[in-house]
Amino acid sequence: DNINTTNHGQNAAPFLSNNNLYFTSSRVDSVVEKKKKVAKYQNKLYTSNNNVAEKVNFPAPKDKHVGAFTFSPDGKTVYYSQWDLTDMEAKSSTIYKSTIGDDGNWKEGEKVVGDINVDGFTSKQPMLTLDGKYLMYSSNKPGGQGGFDIWYANVEGDKIGASKNFGSTINTANNEITPFRSE
Repeated sequence: DNINTTNHGQNAAPFLSNNNLYFTSSRVDSVVEKKKKVAKYQNKLYTSNNNVAEKVNFPAPKDKHVGAFTFSPDGKTVYYSQWDLTDMEAKSSTIYKSTIGDDGNWKEGEKVVGDINVDGFTSKQPMLTLDGKYLMYSSNKPGGQGGFDIWYANVEGDKIGASKNFGSTINTANNEITPFRSE
C-alpha cells in the first residue's frame, strides 16, 4: 500500500538493482504545488525494500521531472530521462547520466554527449543491457523509420559510441517507445 497509494499520479519504469526495487513515481511536491503552470505531481526516483517506498536522494532540478532510470551492472552509474512539464504538457526529453560518488551520494546528472540527444528532438526511456555494453532508448530524431524509434549505442566505460537505429525489424512508421530487457 505504501508503493501504490492514492496520493500520487502514477508509478512507472520499475527496475531491480542490488535486490532493491527502483521506480519512477509522480507524487505531489509541496514546493511546486503552489506555483501556477507547474505540474502538481513531480516525477522522481523512488526505491522500495520490504514494501516501503522512499524517495531516493537524487540531485535533480526542482523544476524538472526525472524518470525511467536504468543502472549499470555494478550499480554505480545510472542513465535516466529528464524533461520539463511546466505548462501541463511534456516538453522535449533528454537522456542524462549520473554516477555515485565516493561518499555514496549521486552526483549531479550530466546530459549524455554524442548523438543520443539531438537538439530539437526527444530522447527518452534509456535501458542498459544486462552486461551494460549497450544503451537502448527511444527517440524521434532524424534517421528513423518514423515517429519514435528504438535506437542503441555501445557503452565502453565512460564513453558512448554512435547510435544505431534497430531498423524496420523493430521500428515502424508509428511510435516505438520504452525499450526493455528482461533478466
